[in-house]
Amino acid sequence: MVNNDSKKALNKSDLISEVASRVEFVEEAITREGVRLLIDQMASALIADERIEVRGFGTFTLKHRNARQSRNPKTGESIVTPAVSIPHFKPSKILHDLLNDNYD
Repeated sequence: MVNNDSKKALNKSDLISEVASRVEFVEEAITREGVRLLIDQMASALIADERIEVRGFGTFTLKHRNARQSRNPKTGESIVTPAVSIPHFKPSKILHDLLNDNYD
């Protein structure tokens, strides 16, 4: 579990180590492959514009921004800002309450 007192990020290798240490009968190499497959599957779902829902944790979706006319602030030149898709995470109520100490 991540220590709330530190600002250290939980990176992929830390996640693999943590999961491998909690599941003693599974080798770290298998855990590494499982985490890689999970992340790959989530990325593939987002690429396909699918919604990812992890009950008790939250949902991942894409927010789409249309192409638009804008200006280069330095030169004032009119440019076209291309359409983009931005990953968005919405925490579940359970996670939201845990993060805000409201969980009973």
